[in-house]
Amino acid sequence: MSEVERALYYIFILSLVLIVVAYYAGSVNVLKTFGTQFGNLLDIATGRNTQGQFAGYAPGAPTVTT
Repeated sequence: MSEVERALYYIFILSLVLIVVAYYAGSVNVLKTFGTQFGNLLDIATGRNTQGQFAGYAPGAPTVTT
C-alpha cells in the first residue's frame, strides 16, 4: 500500500465514524423529543394536567347531589 492509498483509507474510515456519531447524536435527540411528546399525549388521554395530577372540575360546572 502506498502512502496515498493508506491516507485515503484512513480518511474513509474516519468519515464513516463521523457519520455514525452524527446519526447517533441526532437519533438520541429525536427519541428524547418523541418520548416527551408521547408522555404528553398519555397525560391528555387520561385527563391529567402537566404535573400528572387529574384535572379538577371546571369552575361553575354542575354537580350531582343526592
